Amino acid sequence: MGMLEELAEQAGGLDFGAIGEKLGLSAEQVQAAASQLLPHIADPNTDNDQATQAVAAQTGIDFSQLSALLPALLAAAGSKGGDAGGLLGNLVSSLGGGASGGTGGGLLGALGGLLDNKN
Repeated sequence: MGMLEELAEQAGGLDFGAIGEKLGLSAEQVQAAASQLLPHIADPNTDNDQATQAVAAQTGIDFSQLSALLPALLAAAGSKGGDAGGLLGNLVSSLGGGASGGTGGGLLGALGGLLDNKN
C-alpha cells in the first residue's frame, strides 16, 4: 500500500476530486502528484521545497499548486476524523522537521492554518 492510500485509509476515504477542485487540478493529477510527493515529504532528510520542485518538473504541475496540495490533503484527512497519529502525524511532523530548515514558508507555512483550526 502506498502512502497516499494509507493516508486515505486512515482518514476513512478522501475525495480527490474535491481536493483537486480547490487547487485547479483533476482527481487524477491529485493522486499522481501526491503519490510522488508524499514519500519525499515524509523523509526527514529531504528538503521539502526541493522535493516539491522535482515533482513539479516530473508531473508538469505548477509548483504553487503542489505546495498547496499536501496541506489540502491533510486538511481533508483531518476533517474526516483522521487522528494525529500514524501517517498523518508523521507528515505533519516532517513538514516542521524537514532538512530544509525553513522559516515557516512553503508547505509548512501553508499548513499553519490547518493546525490552528484543527483543535
